[in-house]
Amino acid sequence: MSLLVFALMVAIVLPIVLMFWLLKVAVLLVVLAVRLLFMGVVLIFDMLGGEQSEEDASPAESRDDRPLP
Repeated sequence: MSLLVFALMVAIVLPIVLMFWLLKVAVLLVVLAVRLLFMGVVLIFDMLGGEQSEEDASPAESRDDRPLP
């Protein structure tokens, strides 16, 4: 009888645990895919010559502070 109860518990509990584990893995994969997609979009935007921030610009490319003649 105890073997039957054990088999029944395994038959009920194991699929539930596996389902939650697979759901967790699927959510993590979706999060990873979205992060990689966002990183790819940012990388493409940078390659296409996106706006430069002040700290990225070299002194020659930054605005000219020399006085006018």
